[in-house]
Amino acid sequence: MACDDIYIIDDGYLSAKEIGIHRAEILVIKEALSWIKQEGDLDRSYLICSDSKGVVQSLTGSKARDQTIWETMSALKELRDLTQINIKWVKAHDGIIGNILADALARKGAEEASKLAFSTPYIPICNKQMKKAIDKFIVEKWQTRWD
Repeated sequence: MACDDIYIIDDGYLSAKEIGIHRAEILVIKEALSWIKQEGDLDRSYLICSDSKGVVQSLTGSKARDQTIWETMSALKELRDLTQINIKWVKAHDGIIGNILADALARKGAEEASKLAFSTPYIPICNKQMKKAIDKFIVEKWQTRWD
């Protein structure tokens, strides 16, 4: 995920114009796990598909370098104690109906978000991204004062 997309708003919160595909996919899977835990039928099995091989590898690996990935891995482990749940990579743009629908909904969501009067929604970011965003903000403020 490119850190150039992150910026600081005057009230001190971090936001993002575009959060990046990897981060978005992780957040969507985390939300799906949350839905399964709260609303799902734990007597059935679940299969979550993602067209991001990197996301699937991140969630099936043994180490999480990012807080959001760690939280998602923890939610997955907790749910696997309650029900059968798997995450699978699927090839993008290969005619898989669920993936086509997910892409269409993502496009629609991006279009609707761009129409909002507010800035983009706040999202969690890793420490490395936060440090880079703060450094960029400080340099921009410094440069503005000296121009």
